[in-house]
Amino acid sequence: MEMTKTIKRQIEKIRVSRAVNMLLTFGVQQAAFNRGYYELYKFIEENRNAYLRYILTGESPPDENCEGRGDQSTYRVTITETLKFSVDIDADSAETAERIAEQNWKEGDYIIDSAHFAGVEFHAEKE
Repeated sequence: MEMTKTIKRQIEKIRVSRAVNMLLTFGVQQAAFNRGYYELYKFIEENRNAYLRYILTGESPPDENCEGRGDQSTYRVTITETLKFSVDIDADSAETAERIAEQNWKEGDYIIDSAHFAGVEFHAEKE
């Protein structure tokens, strides 16, 4: 299935709504379905990697009829997602505040999930 202008518009409408982290493909599919963007829903279902490439790089998938890409190598890509959550702690020092926050986190007082997404980094190394 080709990534059409309609699909790109649907992606942009969901992105600007901030309803979901665009890297969470199942969440994007749910948002697309709820809005009646069935083309996008189906595109993600059939072309998950092409969708993610578009989100991460802005590049549309290559034409399926084009020739091979020439010489290629294999790369191991490490993807690091960062979640960020802030909490106010009354303490006599920064170190004490950090220890309290760490203990509270270990006890499950803070639930840090995709709503706290702060960024993503990619690092490729040739295998």
